[in-house]
Amino acid sequence: MEERLQVTIDETIYNDFLNRINIIVQNYLSIHAGTKYYQFSEDKVINDPIWGCVKFYSWEVSIIDTPLFQRLRDIYQVGLGVFTYPAARHSRFEHSLGVVAIASRMIESLKSQSLGFINISEYEVMDVRLAALLHDIGHCFYSHLSEAFYGSLPDFIKLTKYFNGKWGVKPKPHEIFSYMIINTDAFKKFIEENNILDNQYIAASGGLTDLMIRIGNMIIGIPNQGRRSEHKQNKKYSFLTRLINGDIDADKLDYIKRDSYTSGLPLTFDIERLLYKMTIREPDNSNEYQLVVDISGITAVEEITFSKLMLNNYIYHHHKVLATEVMAKDIALALMELGVINHPCDFLEYTDKDIESLVGDKRVPFNSYGCTSNLGYFVKRVKDRYLPKRCFEINSRALEPNFSEDQRKANEREYVEKCITDLEHTNDKYDKMAILVNFAADLFEFNDTQKSNIAQYKDFISTFKGKTYQEYTEWIRRDIYENICEIYKKIKLSYPDLGISLFDVHVVVPKSIDEQMVFATPIIYRNSKEHTPTDMLSYTKNWAQAFNSNKWSGYVFVSSHIDTTVAFMASKITLEKHIPGVKFNNPDYYVKRLKDSLLKKIGQLY
Repeated sequence: MEERLQVTIDETIYNDFLNRINIIVQNYLSIHAGTKYYQFSEDKVINDPIWGCVKFYSWEVSIIDTPLFQRLRDIYQVGLGVFTYPAARHSRFEHSLGVVAIASRMIESLKSQSLGFINISEYEVMDVRLAALLHDIGHCFYSHLSEAFYGSLPDFIKLTKYFNGKWGVKPKPHEIFSYMIINTDAFKKFIEENNILDNQYIAASGGLTDLMIRIGNMIIGIPNQGRRSEHKQNKKYSFLTRLINGDIDADKLDYIKRDSYTSGLPLTFDIERLLYKMTIREPDNSNEYQLVVDISGITAVEEITFSKLMLNNYIYHHHKVLATEVMAKDIALALMELGVINHPCDFLEYTDKDIESLVGDKRVPFNSYGCTSNLGYFVKRVKDRYLPKRCFEINSRALEPNFSEDQRKANEREYVEKCITDLEHTNDKYDKMAILVNFAADLFEFNDTQKSNIAQYKDFISTFKGKTYQEYTEWIRRDIYENICEIYKKIKLSYPDLGISLFDVHVVVPKSIDEQMVFATPIIYRNSKEHTPTDMLSYTKNWAQAFNSNKWSGYVFVSSHIDTTVAFMASKITLEKHIPGVKFNNPDYYVKRLKDSLLKKIGQLY
């Protein structure tokens, strides 16, 4: 009875989101509704700086020309990284077209191999191209920045649990939105009324509703059954899904190339070799047609893995990028405080340009926090790149080891128990493989000192994990702000003319990159069905851990009118007091322009 009630609640959450998104999609598509405009679209060739000349078919052009898709032009691919890397002004629009380009090359390469045991039809090619085109349609303003914000809201967490409970997958928030957008009645009505897709293609997929579910599954990582027309309906075509949502999918191949190119970071990988060495493995004991890579193509995969590490450290987690993004989160919080955004779905109505247009808004969002600045002020300081300055850095060298031998053994035991629990709760063999590979890498590849250092910063990250931005604001952020004010009073330092609010304080704790370094695509010996070294790339997780142990950093930033030395001491006092077991080892080494005399004076008071 209780389980049935939970299913009903989950479905209620899903239907509520779907109804809200349907209205938003209807509004975006209403401009051309009923005009029959799209049936006159023609094939087009678009010149792309990454992939060269790319052909788009008339049905793709029809979707691209909709306001629903065109909105992606106004959403930066790297969020606010554009304020640190000026040439990285490409949008989700260009990226989506690029994903179609490389996804098409991937499926065509597989199709040309004449494998004998499988016939890849034009319908499979259309599936891959359509999923590639629509995979990012659910992105909102500032890309992953807003995703991290609305993804932690209670209603969205319930929706995520629904997807996880029903399909056993953990899609990213924007992937969930993409899935739901293309499965709305409004989107399907647009496709149907304007004859966007070939009728035979729709019929072969079991109808438009089944087709959109099929495409949505590929976006969120669910393998589809073969089509009835192929007589493979009892087999899973998991290789199609892995081209869109996998370890070496078209999305990653494009953003690694595109983001590094526009940022001026010279990263590359051998795409031609990768395409040549990718193939499909015939089902043996399983019922899946799997995407695999021949072992002679492993160097291309290693290059991709290394490129992801570089991108995260030098672009996505650059301290200036993080400083800009955390300021933008205050805009999202302000919109919620003002009631402009009341639900996660409301984020879909805003692009980066929509947010910039609020620069003149005089409404005051944070009166309840004692802050009198208006919404326009928060938008303007991002738009004008009025960045806060770094006053404290948290890294594995600054964190003192606080694990006794007993604690270390207890942590390892707890980790083993978690792995066992995870194995018991998943039926997906890719997930099981990833858990086992991670387990081996985590427990056996490092000595005790290395494991202690890795655990140190991961333990710090876990303290912040799962908190909403509002909870973080009312917790560690408020405490640092209050300690800054207290230090100013105690040492009788002149208070800044602009005053101080807790929105002048920002704490950033990035995720650990090694959590993303799980490679589950099988590596095979010369297209063999047997003796597959499934753990051939387990060491890539160790790369990431070793890299993170020196490169990972969290930060405290403050507005420039606050004294850096005061903010440094306030941060140290607050973090050591409120984060369990945290002590710092010479953290002043990692911050510039601290005043020794002021440090000593404040230290005598605490």
